[in-house]
Amino acid sequence: MSRDIAFFGSSLVSAYWNGAATYYRGVLQALAANGHRITFYEPDAFDRQKHRDIPNPDWARIVVYPATEEGVGRALEQARDADLLVKASGVGVFDRLLEERVPGLRREGALAAFWDVAVLLPVEGVGLVKGDAMPVGGKRLQHAAVVGGGAVPIGRDQAGAEKGDIAAHCAAAISGAANSRPSRRQIAMSSSTR
Repeated sequence: MSRDIAFFGSSLVSAYWNGAATYYRGVLQALAANGHRITFYEPDAFDRQKHRDIPNPDWARIVVYPATEEGVGRALEQARDADLLVKASGVGVFDRLLEERVPGLRREGALAAFWDVAVLLPVEGVGLVKGDAMPVGGKRLQHAAVVGGGAVPIGRDQAGAEKGDIAAHCAAAISGAANSRPSRRQIAMSSSTR
């Protein structure tokens, strides 16, 4: 079943001060190849539009919104009807506002997810920072993309990279979120590794 996915990230078309662009491109292109319709919302910020390194891809619709509160508000309204709303970490402009509004924006039957593409942001995203916006109003995101499927290593000899296609793995994780709700067992397994 194909889904409409609204993705809020730093930039899909520019890797200028934006290493996450490569992750976005791989994962979202894989999702599109599986029949999902991608709309990528990115702010016109940090001169990224002046430093585009790819044209708009044919596998995603790009919406560049003004880096203002009004601009992000309009982008959120446009994304309202998506089947899956994804807010990536490190958009760089109005991150807190996006984190507050994306979970409550989803319509009935739709899902909202947070994709943490950085290493240090999970500390903030789990509520360890005073005033963390994630649990505002009792609305929470249902899924968080987790890179890797195994348990968190407990000793340094157990740590290391896993071989595989990260784009396909993340696309499968997000696609699974788009196609089903997690079971209590899945939630427990995911929570036990955090």
